[in-house]
Amino acid sequence: MGRGGGAILKDIPNSLHIRLIAPIDFRVNGVVKRHQVSKTEAKRLTLEMDKKRAQLRDEFAGKHVEDNDYDLIINCERLTTENIVDIITKAAEVRRLV
Repeated sequence: MGRGGGAILKDIPNSLHIRLIAPIDFRVNGVVKRHQVSKTEAKRLTLEMDKKRAQLRDEFAGKHVEDNDYDLIINCERLTTENIVDIITKAAEVRRLV
């Protein structure tokens, strides 16, 4: 569902809460490529967005969201998009959601 989705759907038993993460340098490089800005500007934008996303998650949850609020956390730097889809699909199958 996206930002805050885990908090909104936390009480729904047939749900799978996933957090996608990646190291700051990996994310900054992605911002540089997508927005054609300097690395310094990309880092500023990335950190600003991280702060806003955390605030939104915490606001929806009514508390600070922790890693243990997720069923699955995936590091996007180490896996392809296809790998990530396969992992999420398998997790949904294991939980009998699909």
